[in-house]
Amino acid sequence: MKTRFYVLFFFLSIVSVHAQDSFTLTGKVISATDGLPVIGANIVVVNASRGTTSDFDGNFSLPVSENDVVSISYIGYVTENIIVTSQNNITVTLEEDTEQLDEVVVIAYGTQKKSSLTGAVASLENKNLDELPYSRVDQSLQGKIAGVQIQNVSSEVGTAPQINIRGLSSISANTSPLIVVDGFPIADALEFINPSSIKSVEVLKDASSTALYGSRGANGVILITTKNGSLQPKYVFKTFTGFKKAYEQIDVLDAYEYTDMLLRERQMIEDYTAMQNGTAPTVLRHSDREMAQRIIADKTGGTDWADESQRGVAHIKNYQFDVSGGNSNTRYYISSQWIEDEGLLKDNFNNRLNLQGRLSTKLSENLEIGFNFRPSYSRMRRSTVPFSDFSRALQWGPVKHNEFTSRLTGQRLGSYAHPRHFNNTTYTYTDENGEERTFTVPSLWGSSNNNPIARMENEERMQYDYRMVADGFTNWDITDDLRYRGSVGMYFQYRDYERFRKSIADRTGQSLGINTTYMRNRVITEHTLNYRKKLGNHRLDGLVGTTYEYTGIKRSGISGTQFPTDLIETINAATVIDANDTYTSKEEISLVSFLARINYEYKGKYLASVAARYDGSSLFGPENKYGFFPSASVGWNIHKENFWKEKIPFINEFKVRSSFGMTGNNNIENYAFANLLYPANYSFGTGSGSVTSGLGETYPTLGNRAISWEQTYQYDTGLDISFFKNKLSLTGDYYYSITDKLLLQQNVSFTTGRDNYWNNVGKIQNQGLEFALSANLSSDNFSWNGNINFSTNKNKLISLGGEEQFINQGERNEQYISRVGEEAIQFYGYKMVGIWQNAEELNSLPSSSEDAVGGIRVADMNGDGVITADDRTTLGSPFPDFTWGFSNTFTFKGFDLYFLLQGSHGAEVFYGDGYYTEPRYLHKNFVEGRWFNENFAATKPREKLGRDWILTDYLIQDASYISLREVVLGYSLPQSVVNKIRLDKVRFFVSGQNLLYLMADDFFGINPEAISTGGVYNSPLISGYQRGAYPIQRQITLGLDINF
Repeated sequence: MKTRFYVLFFFLSIVSVHAQDSFTLTGKVISATDGLPVIGANIVVVNASRGTTSDFDGNFSLPVSENDVVSISYIGYVTENIIVTSQNNITVTLEEDTEQLDEVVVIAYGTQKKSSLTGAVASLENKNLDELPYSRVDQSLQGKIAGVQIQNVSSEVGTAPQINIRGLSSISANTSPLIVVDGFPIADALEFINPSSIKSVEVLKDASSTALYGSRGANGVILITTKNGSLQPKYVFKTFTGFKKAYEQIDVLDAYEYTDMLLRERQMIEDYTAMQNGTAPTVLRHSDREMAQRIIADKTGGTDWADESQRGVAHIKNYQFDVSGGNSNTRYYISSQWIEDEGLLKDNFNNRLNLQGRLSTKLSENLEIGFNFRPSYSRMRRSTVPFSDFSRALQWGPVKHNEFTSRLTGQRLGSYAHPRHFNNTTYTYTDENGEERTFTVPSLWGSSNNNPIARMENEERMQYDYRMVADGFTNWDITDDLRYRGSVGMYFQYRDYERFRKSIADRTGQSLGINTTYMRNRVITEHTLNYRKKLGNHRLDGLVGTTYEYTGIKRSGISGTQFPTDLIETINAATVIDANDTYTSKEEISLVSFLARINYEYKGKYLASVAARYDGSSLFGPENKYGFFPSASVGWNIHKENFWKEKIPFINEFKVRSSFGMTGNNNIENYAFANLLYPANYSFGTGSGSVTSGLGETYPTLGNRAISWEQTYQYDTGLDISFFKNKLSLTGDYYYSITDKLLLQQNVSFTTGRDNYWNNVGKIQNQGLEFALSANLSSDNFSWNGNINFSTNKNKLISLGGEEQFINQGERNEQYISRVGEEAIQFYGYKMVGIWQNAEELNSLPSSSEDAVGGIRVADMNGDGVITADDRTTLGSPFPDFTWGFSNTFTFKGFDLYFLLQGSHGAEVFYGDGYYTEPRYLHKNFVEGRWFNENFAATKPREKLGRDWILTDYLIQDASYISLREVVLGYSLPQSVVNKIRLDKVRFFVSGQNLLYLMADDFFGINPEAISTGGVYNSPLISGYQRGAYPIQRQITLGLDINF
């Protein structure tokens, strides 16, 4: 019994001592540089699974015991290790570590210290991408990175912008950059990735940094790195909701303004003629046609078609919820997003659900595994009617028949009112003299189309996208210096496009149903060995690896017409199936690669890197299936030299670097090296014989077994400078590149039975300058961070395979020229020098049979006294002279303010809306100052007189703009208040987009960024055409951010 008592006493004593030694350590982590809190510092008990992170004010709390060793670390600072004593509250001051500060830059297949970089890599940390009112990540990058031009070609929600890095590097192949997310290439990742999950965005711009992506690196690479788990559970809920309206509308004459303009012009002519004759002028009245339009407008109120097509207020709603946590061995991160984005037009919206899960765990000290998955679902409705159709509609007409127009036309009350309904209609009214007048008008508007609202409301175009990305990796530290990484991943996409047009939407009265599907699956496996070793003053980093990628694609489509009812919209209800639009297809693409890189540095001063990739692609024929893409770069950290440290201490970093290398482009259509089989008919027998269906080589493109990669040789030289302990930083780059063996579809002889074939011919040159300047200031309660980026690029065609020039035509026969020695794309035609004011001018100045008084007068470029096709000249280009962005972030106590100004200058667009007759006499930009009589001076031509506008530069306009692209104003509740409600952070914010948007004075449209990219405009050599552009969107949102 006594023995049991002593044992129990001893046990309780141990427990008591242990209880006395355990307590909660609280503290604050601050920066030694400025004394500000370090947010998100890792505080871990060494050799234990306990840990936490510092909050918004740098505070933390952690269960500890006496004599525990607590490690406090944060990127960019020297790690502090503290032995726990009886003191339960501490303040930890972290010293800045420039070595650590540089290690956050993500490069191809790894990371590298910023001070050791010898390539052109731009990095963007995600500070507020998830607070900006966009439904796509790529739109939120606009104006933030030098050398990256992102153009919102349409304001229709859900549509992809056009992205170019360092100009146009191809004239036939795709020029979009490669997108890589956490090491996994995903072409459309920017469309569906959740912005709150993004940690950073890196852009690889020169051949040195993109060489390890070989045949896909010529257009640059965008690397997305997503967030990982934290040491303790953390929950983030963020939401915003807001509204949007059109920034500007096309100024269109209503029925009264239009008819008054016509009467005023006739009256001015009458007054002038009477004055010349010395007689009293006759007071004119509206014509019967004009009067009929005014009567209908009186009885119906007229229609503002653009306003009728748009939502009064469009809304955007976004909900995000992220969960992260873990311990020193295992970390997890889960993010989710639901967004509802309405377009300005009533039939446009984009709803999307994004999910992401990420898990990594250490199975042992030298073995780690991890998994990622990203499912996504989107439902998007595309607009049916080009916006130009609403500005073309005459505003006297109603959307639907009321009692007056129903009696007038004999159409059913409440049915859609179309222009043809008003043909041969009779009107009665009382004139200004009290007399009743009756008249019949054959046609009020010579259009056979249905009104645009009828088409919008009775045709639906839906697109459903289902995506899944899943991958896993293994990191095995074989030794302290050697690491193996293996990964395997898959990407699956299924797109279902459904279109149904009801019979009342089309003038033919026929319904139409179309259904297409697209399925893509991709599997990638990669294996790399990375060796890192430091021997004295020497540091070596070597990488070798291999990758294999397989892609399978399946397409199908079916089209049907003559549905017996509009109530059943599925294709099975169609009584006629269109065989030409009914198809299935399958294709496969594979890529196998070997890669290697060696980075070397001596004393951190002298830097060198050599990289190469060897690719084999199924896209090319057996004669040129493989390509080798090497690069080399060097750098010199001059600031680490003793003479620099002593004489120029205020410049704490000065690095010069240069690189040269070759990358490729394999973005061409599959099987271009082979002659493909398509359905064909065979004739047999004699006389009338018989026809038998079969397969034949009927595809219009002739196969070329010798086609190979485009090869881009690029030289880059740059400098990185930091002043006053990194308070001011400047990065500058000059680059020069030549893309050789351009993939071009060349015409072939008709004797081949084909139209064209792919060939490697020609060269294109790009050169430009990029600058990025950043500054930051801070004090106890205030901080400011500013960033300016500036880019300019000039391209030039060096060769076109023996041809001097190509002239291409757009959908309205407007012309584009690609001429050796000049820019790759230029508008081409006659240069306008004025208006043919009268017959005397027409007879005395150079002209042609196409000219007429009141029309456009063009320049006699060759001076031969007549206007011929030889007088056509270049008229401008769609490429900007330069682009820029200027962002600022201010914080003061609990308030924060961010704004971005962004601009593009020197680009031009072809304003295709001017092709149509109605805009020429309805849009105020066309009619104000127009010619109507030779006795009245004019500055603008009459709509149907003389030379075709399309073939001149009259419709080519300056697309320069300056936009207050983004503004975010936030307020965070004081930490003392937040702690009382047991939360980590509560922040309210309001954001805006395009609150100010300045366009060129002579621009007739409402969106200088918009260009057509479908049909013939899918060609890199035909660009800059704008028709039916949607208005710029001005948005305001209110948001809430809660962390706990």
